[in-house]
Amino acid sequence: MPVPLTGKPLFLLLCVLYLCTAIAFAALQEKVFEIPNFKFSNWMTFVTAATMAACGMLERLLTRDLNRVGTLAQYAALSVLTVSGMGLTNLSLNYLTYPTRVIFKSSKLLPTMAAGQPGQRGLTLTLTLTLTLTPTLTLTMAAGQPGQRG
Repeated sequence: MPVPLTGKPLFLLLCVLYLCTAIAFAALQEKVFEIPNFKFSNWMTFVTAATMAACGMLERLLTRDLNRVGTLAQYAALSVLTVSGMGLTNLSLNYLTYPTRVIFKSSKLLPTMAAGQPGQRGLTLTLTLTLTLTPTLTLTMAAGQPGQRG
């Protein structure tokens, strides 16, 4: 069955769908962690990672892209680090508000951006804007926390 959209319209549709599902996922995850005495955050992290892995494998099967880029050891290390990062991030919700967690999670892109493309044109502007936006959002969110005095 051919896809009726191609090029830029398809790209924009996929971007909108991705943003909608990411927002829905984050909202549902936040609501789950607000359940009193919820004690299954690590299990939820594992199920989330397993679901993502299954979807990734399904995509590779459907596109017939079965060639590995790295070694199995590299994939295993990446999986362990990813699940550990997700688990520690979810555990941090016991101590941080959800918006604060989002800010810290977003800021971990800074070292990746700086190390990933050294000398890339526009990198300085991107880093400057990001370093300006992150503290601004953090201060704005901290000022809006109930029970906090600024």
